[in-house]
Amino acid sequence: MKEKLKALLFKKHVLLQTSSEAIDLFSKKGFGYSEGEYIYLSFFEAYYLMKKSILEIYNVKGNMLKDDEFLRIARRNISNFFIKYRVFRDLRNKGYIVKSGLKFGSDFRVYDKGKLPGQEHAKWLVYCITENDKVPAHEFASKNRVANTTKKKILLAIADDEGSITYYEIKWLRL
Repeated sequence: MKEKLKALLFKKHVLLQTSSEAIDLFSKKGFGYSEGEYIYLSFFEAYYLMKKSILEIYNVKGNMLKDDEFLRIARRNISNFFIKYRVFRDLRNKGYIVKSGLKFGSDFRVYDKGKLPGQEHAKWLVYCITENDKVPAHEFASKNRVANTTKKKILLAIADDEGSITYYEIKWLRL
């Protein structure tokens, strides 16, 4: 059995020491971003890799975090973490590269299959909601304007109570 990668949870970051396996995760599979001697993983990426039995996460005291411990920390730091994680996991399992959309005011930005950040721009800005959420028209129009000006489409990800996710692609139409 292949040894799991070891990462460190430091404040609000999950740091993966640079190694050939970590570089492969970053350069070939689009996980994290590289800075200095570390690959920085988002909480979504770290939890995904943890659930896939690829990654172990340790705290600064050197104790390995159990699944529920990491989930509790992630939920404390990111609102609606589990809804967003379900969308992240679904898109990753379908072969898309999913990165933070914070700079665009979205939950995620998503790259088309086979495309990595730096090779091409993201195709979609993803907004995660539940089937019971209400999105005011002015907020929706604002999100659409950002997507249009950055040459992206909106992917509205609606998570239902049964565990399914439905996607709606929204784009400007000129008549």
